[in-house]
Amino acid sequence: STFKFILRNVVYTNSVTAAKASQTYSLTGPTIAVVADFSTALTLSLAPTPVAGSTEHIKSGKKVKFVGVSAACGPASDCKVKDITLTGDIDEEGDANDFNAGEDNSVKLNSIVGSVWLEDTAGNVIAAPKPVQSSGAVYFSQINWTVKKGEKAIFYVVGDLSSNGYSNGTNDNVSFVINAASDVNFEDTSGSAHYATNSVNAGNEVYVTVINGGTLSIYLDASTPK
Repeated sequence: STFKFILRNVVYTNSVTAAKASQTYSLTGPTIAVVADFSTALTLSLAPTPVAGSTEHIKSGKKVKFVGVSAACGPASDCKVKDITLTGDIDEEGDANDFNAGEDNSVKLNSIVGSVWLEDTAGNVIAAPKPVQSSGAVYFSQINWTVKKGEKAIFYVVGDLSSNGYSNGTNDNVSFVINAASDVNFEDTSGSAHYATNSVNAGNEVYVTVINGGTLSIYLDASTPK
């Protein structure tokens, strides 16, 4: 909430105690508005990394960062994040034009990414692994991760890729999103519950492309004896 205090026709009082007298002056001037921001809010946005677009990872890759979420806490109170619901989207054809929640072209997302967890920027796990449902939903509860008032913090959605990637002989695109602000709730310091502000990655701006393999180049050092 934002409160506005209005000062009109300010009165200035000058008391002269020794003379047992007082003088009062009325000062007429423009209205003065004093605005104080006491808002309790947690504003979400995409973190700078992973960068927008595709990041390639070979199937069976470990500790893959699918998306980063920036959480900015308002000035009124610390924000303790309690629950987060993610949705996992997959584009099996590899063209990144047709993401679907949980399944695409008969390929289940959870056959490629079985579970995900949340990490902070230091690599600390702030929410233990939770399974990716057949619908693509991932439910985290009682996280208790705190963002200090007036500050911003980042968490990443992290998981392992199975060997089932590169389904049907094509690259698989995987994206995790926060579809609605109500998918994230937090508590202020008094224990009152609030929803966050903004969806994150709902348009699949950031995604991981699961590829079949990479190229390893091997060179003979010029100093190697022949």
